[in-house]
Amino acid sequence: MMFEKKDLVRMEIYLSIGIFLKDIPLYEAILLEAKNLGIAGATVSKCIMGYGPENLIRGRTSLMPSNDVPIRIEMIDRPENLELLLPYLEKNLRKGLILRSPVEVLLPLKEGAGN
Repeated sequence: MMFEKKDLVRMEIYLSIGIFLKDIPLYEAILLEAKNLGIAGATVSKCIMGYGPENLIRGRTSLMPSNDVPIRIEMIDRPENLELLLPYLEKNLRKGLILRSPVEVLLPLKEGAGN
C-alpha cells in the first residue's frame, strides 16, 4: 500500500472536565469552534488521572471526585488553520495547557492513485 505524506501540526489542549463556558463544557465549546473554523479534525479524550502546575492530582482517587478529571483535545491540521483557533482559546481558556508540535501524517492512497 502506498501512502501520501503530509507535514502538519498537532495541537493538544489540556483542561479539566469541570470547566464550563456558559452552560456547556469548555471542551465541547472548543471542539465546536474548531469544527466551525474548518479545522480538519479533533478528538476529545477523557483522561484517567493527572496533575498540573497546582500539584493537585485530578481523577478518580479516594481524595478527588470522579467528575474532576483531565480532558485532552487533540487536533491535527496545517499551522495556519490551527492559528485560527488561538483567539478563541485566548478569550476562553483560563486554566489549561496548549502544546503544538510538528507531525508527519501518512494517509493511505486510494487504489489507482499515483499510477
